[in-house]
Amino acid sequence: MAIAAASRRLLGPAVLAAGLSLSACTITPLYSPTTSGAPLQSELAAISIPPVTDRTSQIVRNELLFAFTGGGDGAAPRYELSLRASAGGGGLNITAPGNVASSIVRVTVNYTLIDIATGAVIADSSASAETRYEVSNQAFANLRAETNAEERAAIAAAETVRLQISAALATYVPSPVQPETVAAP
Repeated sequence: MAIAAASRRLLGPAVLAAGLSLSACTITPLYSPTTSGAPLQSELAAISIPPVTDRTSQIVRNELLFAFTGGGDGAAPRYELSLRASAGGGGLNITAPGNVASSIVRVTVNYTLIDIATGAVIADSSASAETRYEVSNQAFANLRAETNAEERAAIAAAETVRLQISAALATYVPSPVQPETVAAP
């Protein structure tokens, strides 16, 4: 009985200490209004992504456009996202006794998000994702499996890019645009 009473006496200060330590946290919900006060989804919808030339980059671009706009028309562009995706792998074949052979595909996306009005770089980073696929003794099946794995990895990497950009925009405070001064003739 004395142990229960002592533990109850210690419980109050422990809860108070935990509350005070958590009050110092600066974690905010990702989809709350941004630091500038605008809703995050409207900021994401204002991102334009220039056309890309390779298949992997196109998969990432399509995924991001849909994630930013929901499939609709975006807002007037305030940000530009340039990206380049590359896929690699296929060289690592893993075969354990009793298992099928598998290989890995890795997609890496390098991107830069720029505020169009000021030219400020908001985010300049990369994201990557890996997927596995089974390797058989049929060449076409291997090619198709690798292509599907590359698509899955590109979609996963695009999701990581979306989260990183969302976090960057949630805390971005645009600086006021300074008017250009024209020198007197």
